[in-house]
Amino acid sequence: MRHMNLPESKAGRRCASAQKLGEEFSVCMNQKGHDANAPKAGMKTGMMMEMHHEQALDMAKMELAHGKSAEMKAMASKIISGQKKEIAQFDRWMAKQK
Repeated sequence: MRHMNLPESKAGRRCASAQKLGEEFSVCMNQKGHDANAPKAGMKTGMMMEMHHEQALDMAKMELAHGKSAEMKAMASKIISGQKKEIAQFDRWMAKQK
């Protein structure tokens, strides 16, 4: 299956760091008085969502390169366009938080 190659992709290399980030996010959100940690949690959410979107980009690019279905390739092209816009939104938001 094509998705078995994902760990070697840019997104695949981030899996371990994404898991660690997710664990830190859970701790942050579950702490008593988590409102004080809201900016930190928001930043972690942005980072996690950006990684998630980059993984979608990698999968969509793989579909364009190796897919057989014209319909799936068209969908992958739309995903790439949309995800790039959303990644840029996350980048802009996170840059304002620094």
